[in-house]
Amino acid sequence: MTPPGPGWESPEAFQKALWWYNAIIPQWMAQGPLLSVQEIAQLGFQQIAVLLQLLGGSPTPGKAAQNRAESISAPTLFICGNEDHAILCTKPFSRATQQYCKGSYEFLEVTCGHDLQHCHDPDQTGIVNDAILDHIKKHSHWWYARYASRK
Repeated sequence: MTPPGPGWESPEAFQKALWWYNAIIPQWMAQGPLLSVQEIAQLGFQQIAVLLQLLGGSPTPGKAAQNRAESISAPTLFICGNEDHAILCTKPFSRATQQYCKGSYEFLEVTCGHDLQHCHDPDQTGIVNDAILDHIKKHSHWWYARYASRK
C-alpha cells in the first residue's frame, strides 16, 4: 500500500498526525448541536439526512469548550471560501476572529467551498496556494525565533 504522502511511513503513521483534532475538541473547541434526521431534511439537506439515517447518531444540544482560548500570537492568515456552508466565514461572527489575533492578521476571501485546495475554479485554488506560500515566506522567521531554540 502506498503511504498517504511523502514523509509518512504508513497509513497508521499518517493517522497519528490527525489525532490532534480528537484531542483538541473537548478542551478547546465548542461542539455545535447535532440535528436530528428530520431537522436536517427540513433544512433541505436530503443527502446528509439519508447518510445520518444510515450511519446513525443521536441529536445533541452541543457543548461549550472546557477552556477559554486566549489571544493568538502567531501570524494568522484566515482564508475564507465564501461558498463554505460549514465555516460561514463571511458572517460577522466569523470575521470577528481578527480581534483574537495579537500577531499580524490577514483575511483572504476566495470563491470556493470548504475544501480550499480544490476550488471549482483552479485560479481560485492558485490564489489560495500563493497566499499560503507568501504567508509562510513572510512569517517563517517568527516560528524559528520562537521555537527553534527549544529543540
